[in-house]
Amino acid sequence: MRPLIFSLALAVAAAVPAAAQGGPQEPADSMTYELATHAEVRPPVLRNRQQVAASMAREYPAGYRQQGVTGSVTVRFRVEKNGTVDDSSMSTVGQADPLFAEAAMSVARRMRFTPARVDDKPVRVWVVVPVTFQLLPGTPRQYDPQCGSAQWCH
Repeated sequence: MRPLIFSLALAVAAAVPAAAQGGPQEPADSMTYELATHAEVRPPVLRNRQQVAASMAREYPAGYRQQGVTGSVTVRFRVEKNGTVDDSSMSTVGQADPLFAEAAMSVARRMRFTPARVDDKPVRVWVVVPVTFQLLPGTPRQYDPQCGSAQWCH
């Protein structure tokens, strides 16, 4: 068995120091913090990496997987105070292949986070997550759902 290679990371842009902003400030967008402009925000942390990896294996577009096509999609969404993804806030950033975009958004819906925090209180925050679908050389092109993990089975 060879694993599906995937990339999943929270992209946090350079933040403006809190001192330059005059201390903690309320976010401008419906009480949702933007990581790039609020240095005082402790970012959310993905809690369910294994489930997300399994979801990526399931959601990889079958035709692309069989052809060995790889792709990357950047997804932007709001993480709620309880660490769940706000489905209604999801969008892709930049151009993306429609099949990979649909798969990446489906994967993102399953993500669960430890909440972002300001002054040790949970807050809503916008995150940007690049999701990359990629196969190792020699990886079988058929996904076996009986594996029950992010493994590609023979």
